[in-house]
Amino acid sequence: MLAPPAVVARLGAPVRQLCLLCTLVAFVLIVLLLEEESFGFSGDEPVAYHKYSALVWLITRGSGIHSDDARPMFRADAATPIHLIFASKECVQSLAPEYHCMVESMLRQFGYDGEASVDGGLRLKPAPGGPPLRSSSPPPSPRQLILWNFVPDDVTCEGSRSFPVGPFKNVTIKTLRIDIDGESPFGKWYHSGANGKDMWSVGGGVMWVLNDFARLYVLSVYGGMYLDMDFLVLDKKLMHVQNGVTISSSDPTGAHRLNNAVMRVPRNSTFLQYAFEDWATHFHAFRASGFSWYGFSGPALTTRTWVKYQAAITARRNFPDDAFTLLNPNLTQPFQTSNGDCASLVDLVSKGKAVAIHLENRITRPLRSRKFSELPPCIYNYLAGACPTTSRDWPPLAAAGPASVVPPHGHK
Repeated sequence: MLAPPAVVARLGAPVRQLCLLCTLVAFVLIVLLLEEESFGFSGDEPVAYHKYSALVWLITRGSGIHSDDARPMFRADAATPIHLIFASKECVQSLAPEYHCMVESMLRQFGYDGEASVDGGLRLKPAPGGPPLRSSSPPPSPRQLILWNFVPDDVTCEGSRSFPVGPFKNVTIKTLRIDIDGESPFGKWYHSGANGKDMWSVGGGVMWVLNDFARLYVLSVYGGMYLDMDFLVLDKKLMHVQNGVTISSSDPTGAHRLNNAVMRVPRNSTFLQYAFEDWATHFHAFRASGFSWYGFSGPALTTRTWVKYQAAITARRNFPDDAFTLLNPNLTQPFQTSNGDCASLVDLVSKGKAVAIHLENRITRPLRSRKFSELPPCIYNYLAGACPTTSRDWPPLAAAGPASVVPPHGHK
């Protein structure tokens, strides 16, 4: 029952201010609860889902998802295996040209699973006068980078094949088969009913959904780190990052706040168990949509999983792998977070805050069409410095760009 105006008038100023503050807080909470994002479900039907209600955030993080910058980003233990995955309807026999440079940078930094004949040394050298390339970690142990080719069950491929990338003449790619008898719940789900066939059936297979599934399966079986193949790796320290996932969206309460482009996850971790529950619960409605909900099985699933995982941690459930962290976006996505500003990117790399650059379509499209003049000058130089063999025949830049970024040796 509301107090009469006369009673309110007799209240002291501090009490009135407190009442006003409580009213404002209640209003903000109502707004947050009414803000909607379409990625929730009721039964098998998508419904408008609250954009992580204020109650959830009060229980978990309080103000949305933020990186844990107070915690060291790198581990002192052994490097982790790195997994690259190519989902395709046919056996991969070569690597698309736009990805040669990125994969060459990974091969040089990480080593990989398989034998290679190499022309010349593998020491990474910065371009004279160009942006510095940091490499402060010990040399990688062998068998660190593993390339997988995920294909339908009815496609017959050799267990492993080889093709050249840069100076590496025999880069091995393995055929990824989903094991029905293994411990991974993703494997059992894939072979249950028509799930596996459904994944490949819509439009001949939606590659990004298949890649989303394959990375979760591989991590659940082998553990380690998944990395998208459109990353330019500048420092082998990336192998030593903490267990966790990366932040991408600028909206701390957004549906795609977290990314699945870089994930370091222990084998059969609790985080992956939550991810599997989400996948198995929502897949059929997602498939019925024709896989039309952008990012639903990727960044959105990663974000939903993290919220549930953190809520369980807050509820004082102890997991053996609860040392997860949220990786600062500067670590692997500096070009996005610097808004394409070369000076900011060079500063991040020179200070060791960036160990890789997530190039995405803005960069891979010019590489695919060989329109090198569309590349930002600093990206051109980092690409040429990290993959000197692939970039050997590139044309010179049309403009030198910022004074601190000049074309590398051989690209005058």
